[in-house]
Amino acid sequence: MYKRHRSLIISCVIFIISMNVALADNLAIPSLDNIPPDSSEEIPRPVRAMSMDEVEKQFGSPQKTYEPVGTPPITRWEYEKFIVHFEYQYVIDSVIKRKK
Repeated sequence: MYKRHRSLIISCVIFIISMNVALADNLAIPSLDNIPPDSSEEIPRPVRAMSMDEVEKQFGSPQKTYEPVGTPPITRWEYEKFIVHFEYQYVIDSVIKRKK
């Protein structure tokens, strides 16, 4: 009788676990590497992992630069239409400036 109950309990546990997996929601997060360099406003801007030298060659000198802050050091360069954030020498993000 014990073996019969044991197999029934195991079957129920497996069924409950499989139901939880079947009902789980999937959260799809797009890869940041696939974000196009142009915004919806079609403003070209630097992409992740570009070096400071590459950004300066492609977009020119920034209008304003800020000294590195924190650990790891985060540097910010401001251009007319966007701002670029660097970790050490590489782009981690670029954002369009808000319209005032």
